[in-house]
Amino acid sequence: MNPLTACLNDHCLTRMFIEELGWDRSSGSVMLTIDGREWVVQRVAQKRGLQVCWVRTDRLVLMNRKLLQELQRVLTRTVHEHILVFSCEEPRKQVWLWSVHLPGGRKLRHREHPFFSAQPPLAFLDRLAKLGFTLEEEDAVGLTDAIDRVRCVLDTSAELNLFARKPKLAARSDRLAIAMGNGDAAARHEFILMHRGLARKLSKVLRKWFNMPPEGAEQIGILGLMEAAQRFRPELGYQFSTYASWWVRQSCQRLGPNAALLIRTPHHAFWGCFKHAIKLSKTLAAKGPAAAARYQSECEAADPKLAKQWANYLRARNVLSLAEKATFRTAAALPDRLPCVVNELIDGEDTCQIRLALAKLYPRSADIIRCRFGIDSEPQTLQEIAFGYGLSKERVRQIEAAALKQLRGHFGIVLHKCDDDKESGVSLGNPTGSPGVAVLAQVDRQTLLRAF
Repeated sequence: MNPLTACLNDHCLTRMFIEELGWDRSSGSVMLTIDGREWVVQRVAQKRGLQVCWVRTDRLVLMNRKLLQELQRVLTRTVHEHILVFSCEEPRKQVWLWSVHLPGGRKLRHREHPFFSAQPPLAFLDRLAKLGFTLEEEDAVGLTDAIDRVRCVLDTSAELNLFARKPKLAARSDRLAIAMGNGDAAARHEFILMHRGLARKLSKVLRKWFNMPPEGAEQIGILGLMEAAQRFRPELGYQFSTYASWWVRQSCQRLGPNAALLIRTPHHAFWGCFKHAIKLSKTLAAKGPAAAARYQSECEAADPKLAKQWANYLRARNVLSLAEKATFRTAAALPDRLPCVVNELIDGEDTCQIRLALAKLYPRSADIIRCRFGIDSEPQTLQEIAFGYGLSKERVRQIEAAALKQLRGHFGIVLHKCDDDKESGVSLGNPTGSPGVAVLAQVDRQTLLRAF
């Protein structure tokens, strides 16, 4: 094993800088206070005044880039030129920070390099070896030379990004993950709802591929999110979003076609044909139909299974291709809704609920709602109702709005009118009237007329 790798793995920074890289020994510590918390910064090595400082902390601090930069900014007031190294034991991670003052007295420019101690990036190890000083060049090395070498090593973009975009949410997610691992069902439910946006974002591909509704695509993504939450181990040091993204994509790829297509196609056959369809469409757009047909024949000749799988794929993606069969024409001739006892029972229950709701309104409000939505008669305009009651048109509108709000808030009844003001309907929805809750039943105007 590379000596530098062994020192990083064991968190032996003093031995690495002094014995392996040829730096000078340094001792002492600096106490820093930020937001009421004290930090102990140890000096482990130095070279011509350039200090190497070390801070032992926990994994939640290593996720917070803003806090680490603030610690380095405060340390710069005491130790002007330095390398600041943060480390934690569970999991074994490190963050190397180096800063330089921008010209013109502007703020510091920070460079962070986070990585796992057991697996440091190879590019970082190759650059780290350049910090070594030999005995021959010891006399000629000054502070400027040391700073130039540090700039060549650390003034680059990091190979990994292990920071949390929102540290407060990351800390909350970490606490919920630990509680979930201890068997807390409520914490598991809250943990999944907290990361629901990840499932919503990654499942958008199903809307693009299969034109699925957003709710259905999100539910498939949440299934992958639940699987990831069950297998997640926060002690490994990874962010849950990094770990769960793979599971959500797997859920979309495996469950998406079965949920979106009416004809089931084997998983391996569907995605092979799906990729072939993308290449075929690109060939068609770039070179025309003749080139696309030639490409299709060449692919079928090279892969005999593709011809059979391609026909099944087209039939699964386009159900209208079955219209030529007699069984499809027979099924298409059936009415959309067959009369049955269940529908009659639902209509009867809905009319009962509407009758009870209108009976609890004020008499004038109930009469205006009946006239406005055409219950017992034809729908009337605001002007016609205002003339009959001797009120203004605006006052009738206010009474209607108050009555609709009462129906929606207390009785779960939602009345809706068409644009032409000739048809209306009633829905039995969520009693609280909160958005996003599915409507339980719908009643057409004929049902209303039968009720009253």
